[in-house]
Amino acid sequence: KIDVQMRSFLRGQVAVCICLGVMYAIGLLCAGVPFAVLLAAFGAVASFVPYMGLVLTIVPSVFLALVQHGIDWHILAVGATFVVAQMTEGFFLTPKIVGQQVGLHPVWVILAIMVFGGAFGLVGVLIAVPLAAALKVLVVEGVEYYRESAFFSDSSSAPPSAGA
Repeated sequence: KIDVQMRSFLRGQVAVCICLGVMYAIGLLCAGVPFAVLLAAFGAVASFVPYMGLVLTIVPSVFLALVQHGIDWHILAVGATFVVAQMTEGFFLTPKIVGQQVGLHPVWVILAIMVFGGAFGLVGVLIAVPLAAALKVLVVEGVEYYRESAFFSDSSSAPPSAGA
């Protein structure tokens, strides 16, 4: 069951990366950045590692916009592209798509990323959702095992009522 959760996580993460790539491509094309589609594709692939796509894509995008157009509104358009894409990814795409794939509520996804990211830094951000999904499987299986156990169903082990 954990293997199914991990495969679901990977499918969700790939879908998020594709969405980020499309947002990067549209924004960079509108900003007039040379090689916009190539940069967007690279950013989509690099986005599999959280924030890596942003870091590895924004620098060359700003540089190419600066070389092509100089200091003007194109630089702001590149910045706006990444701000909008990252906000959309962080507040909507990852919680909804990845959370839905692994069966976690979006609030749990955000909470897992915040807790594990705060505790373990970048490594925590990387392992947050898969680890939360694995923990979910273990808790659900543990509760099922407990409910099927003799201890749970044995009424003779129940404490006496207050009136008896």
